[in-house]
Formats: sequence, C-alpha cells, structure tokens
Amino acid sequence: MIASFDRIVAGVAFAFGVPPLAILGKERAKSLNEARLVAYYVARHCTRMSYPELGRAFGRNHTSIHAGVHRIGRVYALDPWLAEMVRVLVTRFEGVQQ
Repeated sequence: MIASFDRIVAGVAFAFGVPPLAILGKERAKSLNEARLVAYYVARHCTRMSYPELGRAFGRNHTSIHAGVHRIGRVYALDPWLAEMVRVLVTRFEGVQQ
C-alpha cells in the first residue's frame, strides 16, 4: 500500500475516533460510513490515485469510491462540522503524493 494513502487513512481514523482498519473494513455503522466517505474524498483530492487505484486500496469497486466522493460533497454542504473536518483534513494532506 502507498505510504501517503496509509497516512490519510490513519489521519481520518484519528479525526473520527475509529481504528484505521475499520475504515478499510466492511462494517456499515453510520459513524464508520461517514469516516470512510471522508477518507475517500481526502484520498481522491490529496493524492494522484485514480478511482480504480483507490478502489483497490480501499478494497472496494472504483464506482463505490466515485459515488462516495460525490456523496460526501453533498452531505458536508448540509453539515458545518463535517465540512470543517473535511477542509482541515484536505489542508493537512495537501501535497501528499502517490
């Protein structure tokens, strides 16, 4: 796995208070889903990884990653806390390269 990808997953997991492996897992609890979607978004915007590469890294289909990135964009528009969390994480990992 790519070091920057691992750092992003670990950073998102820490921010949401969940274990990094939970973000990569299959559990569908709301808190994990939200953290997972944020990880998709941050990884997509802060690395040069394509959707298929992200899909392989997250253990998902690339279309799930694509849908998740777009979904979190709509969700955080309605949730100021989540919008700030995404902004902080993207800023933190800006410039992280593959």
